[in-house]
Amino acid sequence: MWSACLLLAGVVLLSAPYPGLLVAPVTAVASLAFAIVAVTRAARARARGPVVALSVVLVVASLMWTFLSAQSLLYVDAVRDLQRCSGAALTQQAQSACQSQFDRDVRERIGSVFGLGG
Repeated sequence: MWSACLLLAGVVLLSAPYPGLLVAPVTAVASLAFAIVAVTRAARARARGPVVALSVVLVVASLMWTFLSAQSLLYVDAVRDLQRCSGAALTQQAQSACQSQFDRDVRERIGSVFGLGG
C-alpha cells in the first residue's frame, strides 16, 4: 500500500512547480524500495496470486517511474526558466515564445547529455 501511495505522490509531484519537481525522484525511489520489500515478504510468506502479481507490478512501475522522474532532473533549470517566463508573459504570443524557448533548452540539454547533435 505504501509503495502505491508513494508512486502516486511521485506522479503528482512530477507535474508540480519547480521545487516540488525535485521531490518526485525521491518518492519514486522510496516507492521502489517499498515494492521490493513487498515482493520479498510475499515470497517469504509463499503468497500466491494477486498479492505477488501486485507486488511485481509495483516494482516494475516504480522502476520505470524512477527513470522517468530522474530524467526531469536533467532539465530542471529549463523548467524553472519556463515558470518564470510564463509568469511574466502577458500575451498568448509571449506564452508561445516561452514554450518555444523551453523546447529548445530541453532539446539542447538532452542532446548534450546523450551526445546527440542538433
